[in-house]
Amino acid sequence: MRPSRSSRKHGTGRRGSRAGAIRHEGQQKQAQRELEATQRGGPAAPSLRAVFAWVGPLLLLASVAAGVWFFVFRESASDRVDRLVGEAREAMELYEYGRAELLLLEAIDTIPESAQLHHNLGALYVRMERWEDARLAFETAASLVGSDPNANEVLAEEYFQLASMNIRLNRYEEAELALENAIAARPTHKILHTRLIDLQLGYLGKPELADSSTSRFLRLCGGTPENLRDAAWIHYRRNSFKPAIELAGAAAQEVDSMIAAHVIVAKSYWKAQLLDDGLAYVAGPLQRYPDEPALWVAKGSLQIGRGRYDEALESLDRAIEIEPSRYEAHQARMMEFFNANRLQESMEQARICYEMTENENERRFLQSHIHRIQERMREQAPNESGGGGP
Repeated sequence: MRPSRSSRKHGTGRRGSRAGAIRHEGQQKQAQRELEATQRGGPAAPSLRAVFAWVGPLLLLASVAAGVWFFVFRESASDRVDRLVGEAREAMELYEYGRAELLLLEAIDTIPESAQLHHNLGALYVRMERWEDARLAFETAASLVGSDPNANEVLAEEYFQLASMNIRLNRYEEAELALENAIAARPTHKILHTRLIDLQLGYLGKPELADSSTSRFLRLCGGTPENLRDAAWIHYRRNSFKPAIELAGAAAQEVDSMIAAHVIVAKSYWKAQLLDDGLAYVAGPLQRYPDEPALWVAKGSLQIGRGRYDEALESLDRAIEIEPSRYEAHQARMMEFFNANRLQESMEQARICYEMTENENERRFLQSHIHRIQERMREQAPNESGGGGP
């Protein structure tokens, strides 16, 4: 018997009844599973599609979190170093050098590739007079300088500091090499050249090489009157008088009013014992610049060398009249009295000089000179112990 049309339409026939029963049974089983899952304390197991729908965003979130964590870690390391360096600076101001060293070493452990941190450590060791440790720190800093726009400037500074430490340690050949490296980094840096020339003329005793370095200095930094004068002064200090006369003379010829150049020429003649040449030279600038005390001091020194003590005293008194506080004039006057065997006056002048200067080296020289005066006084004093006669 076939079902009626209405029963087929609404599923109320035999087939419809069975399909509805199956659906109902499936719904019951699903409800049962959800109830069991709820009783176990968790939701029903998600479908595979649901799993993938959640995994993608979670992976993206994890990658972003990792990037943020790395950035925060690096930033915190930088902040930590800034804090350690600040604390080290405060410790140095309080002369707590041991604590400052520990703080800087901790900062270096945090960012070991920082050239600046090694430079700071080297500067601390300089204060502590730990020259070898300072040398190693500056050497490390020089090796870590990167390729930033200021790399050459930083590199030259590190090599300059390294050279200074090597000089402290009497490692003059290594100091020379460090200065050459500094000049290679900054070829037109004046101080690097003048320090090298001074090293070669002084500790290394290489006058020919110093002449070559002087020529390079004037070529790279310019043969200006100022550079000629400064090079001449180094040669004068290191008893290289002929180049000093030539260099200072060239500077004075270009700028006649450069009194320092005239003085270097005159004093170089004096030190070289070319006294008549010096007196003949200094007469010219003195005629043009009679109110320059340095020229009168130079003339007085030359006159002392010639044994013309009265004339020397007049020249030195003229210098003091122009500039009463001029130390070198008083010192030359002290030597003039000593050479003229006017010992008491030399002693008085030495005491005046001692009060005028705070330079420890000058004061040691003056104390030594006072002892010389006293020794000569004892030698010239009459022998009172054996006097009298029968």
